[in-house]
Amino acid sequence: MFSEWFYLRFLLPAFPVIFVAIGAVVTCATRVMPSPARGPVLLMALTAACCANVNVARREQAFNLHNYEARYRVAGEYLAAALPKDGLVIAVQQSGSARYYTGLPVVRWDLLRQDLDDAIADVRRVGRHPVFLVEDWEAADLRARFPASPAARLDWTPRADVTGTTRVRVFRSCRSRCRPAGRATH
Repeated sequence: MFSEWFYLRFLLPAFPVIFVAIGAVVTCATRVMPSPARGPVLLMALTAACCANVNVARREQAFNLHNYEARYRVAGEYLAAALPKDGLVIAVQQSGSARYYTGLPVVRWDLLRQDLDDAIADVRRVGRHPVFLVEDWEAADLRARFPASPAARLDWTPRADVTGTTRVRVFRSCRSRCRPAGRATH
C-alpha cells in the first residue's frame, strides 16, 4: 500500500514486539551452534544486516532528507518576510509550514467547498490579500480541481521560486498586495 520507506513510522507501536520476536529467533538459532562460534557468527550477521540497511537507506535518500525537507523552511521564511500582516496563504502540501512560519491564515484549496475564484473574492472582501504557495507537482491537481478558474491556471510569473529537490512557487493572486518580488533558494 505505501511503497515509501518513511511510512514505517506507522509501525512504530509494533517495534517493541517485533524486536522481542527477533531476539527470540536469534536466541533459538544460536543455541544450535557450538558455544565458541556463537559470538563471531552473531557479530557477522549483525554487521551484514547493518551494512544492508545502510545501503538501502542511502539508495532511498534517507541521508538527504535535510535537503529535501528544506523547502518547507525556505518557503515559510520567505513568506514570513514578504507577506503583509493581512496576507493569506492558499496551499495544500505547504499549508502547515506556511502557517507555522507566517502565523497567517491558510486556506487549503483541496478542501474548498466553493469555487476557487469565489473563495478568493470572499477572502478579499474581508480585507485579506491571498497568495498561492504551490509545489510543482500540485499545479496540475489545482487546475484539475478548478478547471474553469482563471486563478487555478497559475499562468503568470511567480513572485518567488524556491528551488531544490522539489520546486515551490509563490504566486500573487490578482490585485494582491505584496512587497517587491524576489527569489528564494536553498
